[in-house]
Amino acid sequence: MNNQDTPASAKEWSEFLSTQTLPTGPFVGKQILKRITEDKLPYKKIAEQANKDPVYSYHIMSKANQGKGKDAPFSKTLDHAISMIGTENLKKLTLSLPSHKPKVDNVQQYYYARAISSSLLASYLARTFSEFKKLGQKEDIYWGALFCGIPMWYLWRFATPEMKLVRHAVQESAKLPHQAEREVLGCTIPELAAKLVEHLNLPPLTKRCYLPDNQLTPKQWIRMSQHVAPNGKPIKVDDQHINLISSKSAFAITLANLLAYYASQDWYSHSTLRVQKVISVYLGIPLDQAITLTHRCAVEMSREHPIPGILLPAARLLLPPREKLHVSTKAAQAAKPATEGVVAPPATEPTDQAAPAIPPVEAAIAKASHDVEQAGVSPSEQGVIKPEEIKAKPIAKKEQPTKTVAPTGARRGDKNIFTEFTELMLKNPDNFVDLHELMNAATQCTAYGLGLQKAIVALVNTNETRLKAYYNVGTSNHPQLSNFQTDLTKPTLFSRLIEKPSSIWVKPTSNKNIWAMIPPEFKVASGAKEFFLMSIFVNQKPVAVFYADSGDDNQPLTDYDYKQFKYMCSAATHCLQYLAAKRAKKT
Repeated sequence: MNNQDTPASAKEWSEFLSTQTLPTGPFVGKQILKRITEDKLPYKKIAEQANKDPVYSYHIMSKANQGKGKDAPFSKTLDHAISMIGTENLKKLTLSLPSHKPKVDNVQQYYYARAISSSLLASYLARTFSEFKKLGQKEDIYWGALFCGIPMWYLWRFATPEMKLVRHAVQESAKLPHQAEREVLGCTIPELAAKLVEHLNLPPLTKRCYLPDNQLTPKQWIRMSQHVAPNGKPIKVDDQHINLISSKSAFAITLANLLAYYASQDWYSHSTLRVQKVISVYLGIPLDQAITLTHRCAVEMSREHPIPGILLPAARLLLPPREKLHVSTKAAQAAKPATEGVVAPPATEPTDQAAPAIPPVEAAIAKASHDVEQAGVSPSEQGVIKPEEIKAKPIAKKEQPTKTVAPTGARRGDKNIFTEFTELMLKNPDNFVDLHELMNAATQCTAYGLGLQKAIVALVNTNETRLKAYYNVGTSNHPQLSNFQTDLTKPTLFSRLIEKPSSIWVKPTSNKNIWAMIPPEFKVASGAKEFFLMSIFVNQKPVAVFYADSGDDNQPLTDYDYKQFKYMCSAATHCLQYLAAKRAKKT
């Protein structure tokens, strides 16, 4: 959209978006055309095939309900809609629809696909809710829930720049969502969605979800979530209005979409848990069963609707919960890395954690594999390589750091998490929107994947004078470590690390000169007798220092741990280098 034509109100946005046509995927429509030409399939079989593409299904349903008055019967399910329009009109409709083949570097298509994925999860959840509540119209509710998210499909497909500005305002400027939406769109997204559904040919059940009479207030949502006893069992709600609203079919759809929205950001957030508590109360089942139910729906949906290029709900279940960050804006700016293409941490934790999975491009990466320590040799005796002596070697297209096989008796890390994170860094670096997401993933990969107890990432400021910890896992009992910062102008182990890409394994048997170079406040903050450190460089500029230790589990660090730690750091470096090169290319 041109700036001159950008809508500035809910009415203008709804009028603009309703004239656009959502593109379908490239395969389902063609497959159906071929099958109905060769075979006389029953409508139910055609519907099963069409259901693989939610956008294609929406266009069929919209066509069947086009021009119908308020009193005319609506097609509520896909097979009924196909029977209404017939196979000849289905052929014409399929040929007239725009389609797109997903491109790995198209951010607009990525956000569009992710919005569709969220709606699919909502449809599976709503159908399951209807079965529990014996509402008797589970297929109607399935399609009603799926199409309830269509306003977001339109926004992410045809207003991607504006939606990204809203997200940026919330993440970077700590603005409330409704405030950011009004500043960018001229209205809130709920206001826009309510207007847009009036222009679209959607099932009545979907439209009823947008009526104020069928919605709870934020306070009522919270009140309902509080009706779970400490033992996890639901407590009956003694509120006539809440019971009235929750007895309607539209409530199951709204509840499902709410859970899908929060789960798309973080399955383990307080917001997601609050909705799961509401589900527990609504279905009358213990909280642990409600959580299991939502996870099972995510797995089922992800299995039946694989969508390339995005993290599906089931995959997100594997990601461990994030520790909340409380970083001031000034502090974030002060810690901005000294490399183009890498941004400092935002003031608040993002509400949107996913990013497109795009194959990596060839990028130069300095191999951060040189060990500062050798047995019985201090750093001063070994000598420090000057920055100009570092030769950045490009990684070949298929080359990756050598993986090692876990020895017998290795610590209890989750191999799947470690492999998933490192492969994302190496093969899909655009899966991380910015430094913030990448560094969070790195600490989680170290702590949960490798099984080390404490992990932090400290960033180097622009002038290379200060190192400050921003990202951490497992430091709840060590607050000084999570907030550690040190002066890099003073000769310490950290100032040596940022002179060149280096790693070191500090242990009780390390040379005394090495221990003497560690700031006393860091020794107190970590409380560790042995730990790993590794400096990360991009374009021969120091960006960060990674730290990890085994905490209080009394299990000594091993060569395997060290190799895997360096492997993860190398993968993170590769990802940072790619993001920096990509941004430099754009600018």
